[in-house]
Amino acid sequence: MILNVGCGGRPHDKNYYYGDVRIDIEEFPNVTHLMDAHNLPEEWSEMFSHVECDTALEHVDKPIQVLREMTRVLAPGGTMTIIVPNVMFWRRIVRNYKCQLAMLNALDSEIFPDHKAAWDLIEFNNFIKQVPGLKIESVDYLDWQPEFKRASNKLIVKLLDRYMPKMFRHVEIKYNLKKDEKK
Repeated sequence: MILNVGCGGRPHDKNYYYGDVRIDIEEFPNVTHLMDAHNLPEEWSEMFSHVECDTALEHVDKPIQVLREMTRVLAPGGTMTIIVPNVMFWRRIVRNYKCQLAMLNALDSEIFPDHKAAWDLIEFNNFIKQVPGLKIESVDYLDWQPEFKRASNKLIVKLLDRYMPKMFRHVEIKYNLKKDEKK
C-alpha cells in the first residue's frame, strides 16, 4: 500500500490522487483520511510499502516528528519519496535579492505565509540522519513549471539555465529514501 502525506487537492497539487491512503489537514474530495501527519495511527505501523510526501514537509510545524512518523508507518525495506522546494534555485535567489529591502520592512508571514522549513542538500542530509534506519538512495532535480513558463527571450536567462550547475537550475528537489530491512 502507498501513503500520500499532505496530498492536497487543489488543481495545482501535482500528486493529489496518488496513493491508496491520502492524508491532509484540509478536506478535499481525494483525501481519504483527514488528519495531521504529526501523529499517524498506531495501527499503521510498518503498513506501507511506499510513502510519498510531495511539497508538504516544509509546511508542517515539526518536520522531524512527521519524518519519524512516516518512517514508523513504512515497512522494512520500504521506499519514501520526499519533494521539497529547492532553496538554491537561481530565480528564487535573484527574487529574494531584488526584494531584500521590501522583505526587511515586511512581516515574515507576508513573504512566506505557509513555509515553516527549508533545506539545502547538506541540511536535508543531516535532517535525514536524525532518523535511524532511513537513508537517501538518490536525489533528483525537478521542474514543475511547463516549458513555456520557464522559457525566456532574455539571453542571460537562457545561458544561466543551460550552463549553471543542476542544483541552481531546478525548482524542486526529490529525495528517494529507503528504510533498512529489519535485522
